[in-house]
Amino acid sequence: MHKLPTMAAFVRYNMPYGSAPNTLTAQQAYDVSAYVLSHSRPKFNGQRTIAFPPRKASFY
Repeated sequence: MHKLPTMAAFVRYNMPYGSAPNTLTAQQAYDVSAYVLSHSRPKFNGQRTIAFPPRKASFY
């Protein structure tokens, strides 16, 4: 989902949660996706302990 068209298609079909597919217009789905993708991604830390269950993130 790191590409805008892929994420927009997912958002259009699945958002808002619990609603019928394609509730959003194509433009609304692209706008939401572009907003989400405009933010930087967090760095993955495989040594971090996940709260539940208590295993290292690299386990997954």
